[in-house]
Amino acid sequence: MQIRLATAADADPLAVVHVRTWLAAYRGLIPDETLDSLDVADRTARWRALLAEGRNDTFVAVHDGSIIGFCSIEPSRDEAEARLGVGELTSLYVDPGHWRAGAGRALCDAAIAQAKDRQFRELILWVLERNDRARIFYESIGFQLDPGVGFTRGFGGDSAVAQVRYRLELSPFAA
Repeated sequence: MQIRLATAADADPLAVVHVRTWLAAYRGLIPDETLDSLDVADRTARWRALLAEGRNDTFVAVHDGSIIGFCSIEPSRDEAEARLGVGELTSLYVDPGHWRAGAGRALCDAAIAQAKDRQFRELILWVLERNDRARIFYESIGFQLDPGVGFTRGFGGDSAVAQVRYRLELSPFAA
């Protein structure tokens, strides 16, 4: 497996992994109508725009020539935290056929190293409160629950889904 920075040419496979992972990971956690409305072409357009914007660093995991996962970091979307040197892991998705094979960990390792290179003092991330699989994974690599910090996000219709925040302190001396 190879980990590298994404390029504009990766928009199509990123979109496929994104949709496939949402369908597998979030069924039962967010409304079915939201999942059933996911569209690879729409995600591809979003990825093209995001990669062209250059605000984040997106790493891809490549196995046998195919992208099997991705992870993105950027300055915290909370501007006050961003000014304090806080970065945010905004996405981590691995194709379900490659879960538990090390891609998620390798992607996070690359993202954390990049966060240190960008001199972020901490990384935060948001995760669905009921997404036990993801929460266990993030805790296993050192992220800690930020007690009492969360929000509820709508995913269409009358549905609202709770999210919680995790935080990882980064050593200012290690790259």
